[in-house]
Amino acid sequence: MIVVNRSLTVTLDGESLSFSGRMRLRGKDELSLFPALFTLELWNLPEEMYLQMSRCREIAVSHGDACLVSGRVWDVFRHGDEEGTVTAVSISLGLDLWESTVSLCVPAGTPLSETVRQLLDASGTGIPFLSVLSPDPVSSRGQSFFGRGAECVASVLSIASLRPMLTPSGLMAVPPVGLPEAVRITEADLTDAPAFAGGSLHGAPLMMILSATVAGWRPGQTVDVEYKNIRVRGIVKERSVDADTGDGAWKCELLVEVIS
Repeated sequence: MIVVNRSLTVTLDGESLSFSGRMRLRGKDELSLFPALFTLELWNLPEEMYLQMSRCREIAVSHGDACLVSGRVWDVFRHGDEEGTVTAVSISLGLDLWESTVSLCVPAGTPLSETVRQLLDASGTGIPFLSVLSPDPVSSRGQSFFGRGAECVASVLSIASLRPMLTPSGLMAVPPVGLPEAVRITEADLTDAPAFAGGSLHGAPLMMILSATVAGWRPGQTVDVEYKNIRVRGIVKERSVDADTGDGAWKCELLVEVIS
């Protein structure tokens, strides 16, 4: 019998929350700048911890050494169920950028990476651009931007067929061939055999669906999947997590876009 370690660690503004009751983390994120929303539920949280939770700005939820989600706390509320009082916390990493509005003019001759940096600065979110682009396309004409910061950044990156990957450290650009560093996923990391879908309709990319262990997988990561006779490289396009330290679900699913 395999014993699964069902444990979650919560950090509030860098300070660990000393709570040993039941918790459940649920949510989904994808390779885009559309804001992902996760919900953390805690059963029978003491009043002083509830106040600490409601006053914090940044929260991180981890399993072992792997951070499952981190971001802004957007809402904290309580409700009752058959097990007592449930505190529900809404967590989002990208809502700041999505809600920001930018107004920016960029002169001709500005490299794409510099345009992205200026857009991020104009958003007021403090998010840095972490990627070094090579080649770094240069605009031959001046450009004007007005609208959501997230949509403006995504549209600029799309010029070079790049997709935005938002991390707790900043924004990265994911090329069509994936990032140079790949994360290895083996049979030990999977709870079921990979399934495949798509790959034939109007040139749609082949997708691989992975039932994986609860770990620090992230949309945008390049992954090398090894399962029996399957050897596939792909980009994590979507991730969904449902991790209950009680008797509920404990699972993670990845949608991987196959690139080789």
